[in-house]
Parts: sequence; structure tokens; C-alpha cells
Amino acid sequence: MDLIITLCRALANPLRLCLLRAAHLRPGITVGDLCEQVGGAQPVVSKHLRTLADLALLDLRPSGRLVHIHPPPRESGRGALIDAIVDATVTYLSGQI
Repeated sequence: MDLIITLCRALANPLRLCLLRAAHLRPGITVGDLCEQVGGAQPVVSKHLRTLADLALLDLRPSGRLVHIHPPPRESGRGALIDAIVDATVTYLSGQI
């Protein structure tokens, strides 16, 4: 139950939800590109990405000076969870709920 509460708290932050959605829709996006996309400062975005990565909701992969962001594999339980969250977010944002 504690894990569910922790996940819900993490996803209650609008910026984290936006970052999760963006990484899901553009696997391999870099932190810099993600900062531009969401309009956030790099230190703030990186902190939120670390929170999501600590919960295994995102995978941060360093490559030289860049960090690429990937969602977990769909086969994992977290991947299926993220699919459902992103689908619900897209539906909500398009006004269908």
C-alpha cells in the first residue's frame, strides 16, 4: 500500500506527469530537449526526472554529456501502468472525460 501512495504522490505533480507523458511519447528524448518541450529549468526537470526514475517509472541512460530518457519496457508492470496513465492523460486533455 505504501508503494501505491508513493506513486500517486509522485504523479500528482503536474510537471512530473507531463515529463512522464513526454518521455512515453518520445522514447530516447534528452533532458535538454525535454526542458525545452515543457518549458522548465534543467535543475528542476532533472530533480523530477530523478524522482520518477527512483520509482522505476522512467529509465535515465547517460550517453556522454547527454542523458536520454526512456519509459520502462511495456512488458514490465510499470510499463503497463505508464501506458494506462498516458492514455488517461491524453483522453483527459482532449476533453473526452
